[in-house]
Amino acid sequence: MDPVILADILTVIAIIVIGGPLAWLTVIWAGRAVARKRARLGEPETRSAREIARHLAGQIEPDNC
Repeated sequence: MDPVILADILTVIAIIVIGGPLAWLTVIWAGRAVARKRARLGEPETRSAREIARHLAGQIEPDNC
């Protein structure tokens, strides 16, 4: 097998092996940062989909204005 092709294959495998968990860690880190910010602002941790839809439709006012 050509060494260049082998190097390309190994590079792709390395990117997948390292990049996959790194991407998940980034998503988890960002989610925790948002949760911390919401906690500081006194917002509830979660809202129901119905409550979010009503808020977006303008039927209810946001809690912290």
